Amino acid sequence: MSEKSFARDAEKLLRRRAADILRDFPQEARARHWHPNGFAVFHLGEIAGLGRLRFHVWPRGLRVPLEGQPAIHSHPWALFSLVIVGYYKDIIYRVRRFDVDAPGRLRGFDIRFGRADEGDHVYPIAAWYDVTITEERIVPEGHIHQVPAGVVHETPIALDACVATLLVTSAATDPGKLLLIGDSAFGERTYRRPQISDAQLAYIMEDLNRMVASRP
Repeated sequence: MSEKSFARDAEKLLRRRAADILRDFPQEARARHWHPNGFAVFHLGEIAGLGRLRFHVWPRGLRVPLEGQPAIHSHPWALFSLVIVGYYKDIIYRVRRFDVDAPGRLRGFDIRFGRADEGDHVYPIAAWYDVTITEERIVPEGHIHQVPAGVVHETPIALDACVATLLVTSAATDPGKLLLIGDSAFGERTYRRPQISDAQLAYIMEDLNRMVASRP
């Protein structure tokens, strides 16, 4: 599937699902867990011929991150997303890779995804990076944003903000485009993503409903 057709079909799907997603996502979720960068992830299944449908939430005052997890990253898949609640923010970077460390450089990390009972294995690689911001985006509710495979970015959503996005990720186009960039001190980790508890889910739903109720 071409990038243009993926974007067209993904937007049709997301806008069709947007009206009911705040009501339906808890029942539809096939799995729910906290991403290592701290936000809530609800897996809503595969969409034939398109990719995986997910619902991401950054609830106010509640994050469950892996301490030190590299925040700057790229994906081996394309991502197409609709902002359902709040203002989504991301930063796009240009990176320069080096084979040796130097002051100010960040370390590269790779990740090997495991089954839920195994956890993911994150490990440093022999690559260091200088990063430069090329674009800072703020995407309001009801608008679309997309991140092509391999684009290095970060999502610095403040703890006091509530944001939710409905998104489709394509099939992986190139495993070599998966990269984490962060502090060398993070080291090597094996990490099982925490499940979202019933109490946390209740808070997330309450927070989303408060945001909807406060709309003008």
